[in-house]
Amino acid sequence: MSETPIDHPAEQPGTPAAGSISFVVVTENGVRHAGSVLDAVDAARRDGDEAILLTRSDRVTDLPGPARPWLRVVGLPEASVFALRGHITAVARRDWIVLLEEHTFMTAATAAAIRDMVGERQDIDLIVILGRNLTSVSPWGWANFLHTFTLTWAPLDGPPPFSPVTSVAVRRAALEAEAPLQEGEWELRAIPRIFAQGRIGYANEIHIDHVRPLNFASCFALNFHNARAGASQQRRFGVPARAVIVEGWHNLARRPQQLVRALAPRWHELPRGMAWRLSVVGLAFCLGMTTGVLLGPGKSPHKLD
Repeated sequence: MSETPIDHPAEQPGTPAAGSISFVVVTENGVRHAGSVLDAVDAARRDGDEAILLTRSDRVTDLPGPARPWLRVVGLPEASVFALRGHITAVARRDWIVLLEEHTFMTAATAAAIRDMVGERQDIDLIVILGRNLTSVSPWGWANFLHTFTLTWAPLDGPPPFSPVTSVAVRRAALEAEAPLQEGEWELRAIPRIFAQGRIGYANEIHIDHVRPLNFASCFALNFHNARAGASQQRRFGVPARAVIVEGWHNLARRPQQLVRALAPRWHELPRGMAWRLSVVGLAFCLGMTTGVLLGPGKSPHKLD
């Protein structure tokens, strides 16, 4: 897969400084909406860091706002968001990688908390970036957020049970790869493997704002396409079709009730009607995963931004 760098600053030679960060923003279709997250990265970066925007080659000219000479833009032809995340191992060269999406917002305080943890904890290879829903206050924005982030919704009273793969801080060496990962390998193997090894850290100060101002139609479509694309990736990695379909039905029949129980202590913070909205999101996921198994990914991998 070819690479098209734009505004590519000179690489710093030698071993990266301990605690240095590669800020990587991944977006397939949302480059023109990436200004806020790039401004946040600019405020958070320090000498020795690097900032990279990974996108499709035909989207690099959509970059918003003023010139950013500190930013390296890498365009990959016809790449899905899964392929873009897989390419992180080929372009990030600092000690740690902080992965963000164009619709996530990270404050300078979060970046500072990540640096503090990296400096204090030599025993970790991954920092779970928790989620907050500070901007997408519509009921369907909440439903979309909770379907993914309920168990990593800051603040937490104990360690999170998993790490979201789309916003995470990971030690570069722990990825054990210099070449690009296979499409889907970041999501299905690399980050889950590192998390399972138990060398993780988290803090309630380390979170992103997941910005998704959705209505019913956009929420349903987003989760359908996400599930269809994810199911197709699982099949590419040899997960049996029956297991993927069972997972889809789990999202419809059991997961909404499990999330409602987990949310019980914070139910007063949510808009009314969240229980049935979570069931609707579960339906979208079930339909998407079943479609992905039976018909393949279609255009779903390009409809997630």
